[in-house]
Amino acid sequence: LNFYTSNNTPDDSCLIYPNADDVYNPEHGFSLDFWINPKYDNTTPGQEMSAGTIFHMSSSIAVSLLTGSLRDEHNLVDDYKIMLQLSHSADISPRDISLDSINAQSDLIFTSSFSLRKNNWHHVNVYWDPKYNNASGSIVIDENYSDFHIPSSSISTKDNKIICIGNY
Repeated sequence: LNFYTSNNTPDDSCLIYPNADDVYNPEHGFSLDFWINPKYDNTTPGQEMSAGTIFHMSSSIAVSLLTGSLRDEHNLVDDYKIMLQLSHSADISPRDISLDSINAQSDLIFTSSFSLRKNNWHHVNVYWDPKYNNASGSIVIDENYSDFHIPSSSISTKDNKIICIGNY
């Protein structure tokens, strides 16, 4: 999938996939695996960019791309991070999250410890399983693990009738 920005495309556009009968709800655990090549940067030096949501299932999972702290010689974004929101935290718009004030265990919001470089392909895998290593999971970027722990048997709620790809 190639996501882009355009003056003619509404900001709230996305691919919507039906989840009839809650077939894709993560009852016990989940794994999302994808390749990503972040190419976009801020057009104005020093300007902040909003989080770009890659995958969203209401009240269960949201995976977004965030700008990292590195800037190039023109003060434009040069690296990115992956943010994972689980359970009730997946109902918070990624644009409204301040990474400086989150408490990962109560908010169930996690970010990758490793960066994705602009204009480079990266393999990303996000997974969690309540039966694995005392309910542990990871955000894996190019075989670099950022581990997290959720003391729960499930992160899902029922009635997720759609899955959104490419927007929150």
